[in-house]
Amino acid sequence: MKGQWLEAAGFATGTEVDVKVMNGCIVLTAKQPEPELMQSLQRVCKLSARKQRQVQEFIGVISGKPLRREA
Repeated sequence: MKGQWLEAAGFATGTEVDVKVMNGCIVLTAKQPEPELMQSLQRVCKLSARKQRQVQEFIGVISGKPLRREA
């Protein structure tokens, strides 16, 4: 699909879309970009448990609320 109307309709180059296909109909919906915090959280969730603890400890240090270690 090409056309200047695409960007005006919210489909700038590189925009992710949701596609729904129904009988005789295709619906394309532009996805809103995820907030930076959610992107970071998704990256942290992919880390090992050890590295996730390190991230939690770092957040505790910068927030002034250190992580309590379980015995």
